[in-house]
Amino acid sequence: EFPENVPTNKIWRENFIQCGNLQTISIPNGVEVLDGTFEGCTGLTEILLPDTLIEIGDWTFKDCPSLSTLTIPDTVTTIGYSACENTNISSITLPSNLTSFSMSAVANCPIEELIFPDTVTTCEGDVAHLPNLKKIVFPDNLELTSLYIWECPNLELVVFPDSIQEISFDSSGLNNPSNCTFEVPAEIAEYYQNKFPE
Repeated sequence: EFPENVPTNKIWRENFIQCGNLQTISIPNGVEVLDGTFEGCTGLTEILLPDTLIEIGDWTFKDCPSLSTLTIPDTVTTIGYSACENTNISSITLPSNLTSFSMSAVANCPIEELIFPDTVTTCEGDVAHLPNLKKIVFPDNLELTSLYIWECPNLELVVFPDSIQEISFDSSGLNNPSNCTFEVPAEIAEYYQNKFPE
């Protein structure tokens, strides 16, 4: 455990990286940013995050294969690049105040659903390397002009924001293309109708 008077609001990548014997940890109140902090902590199974946390930065939990659950406080507004990549997290509830999300944050995780809150205004990267993903719902107000979807073999439903203009989709990677539905704005539905499974 941390001492209660941690003299920083940010825990850096160098603090715990590749601490294979670390299993559980509680982050104290006052910490606002985790920045690659626990990358490669292969034994990490449980982490308690404080209500003061604002950002889960790049690579924070990357390559933590023993981590299967993560409760993210609603104070978090940013989840960065590869933040939870290669973990065993199968379910994630995105915080209600989230504004920025990197799709690579959950790459190679067994999650089945990604439902974004209406607060999200920035979403970067491809929807990729999500073998168990069945459903992804983007908020209507998200400015997302293009999206590439690949290596999501069990995908069943994608709800796009009104701003979407271009979609690239690898249907050959689907186990059952006929069961996959794309909900898109009416003005581009006809243009893309031959690319979507019926």
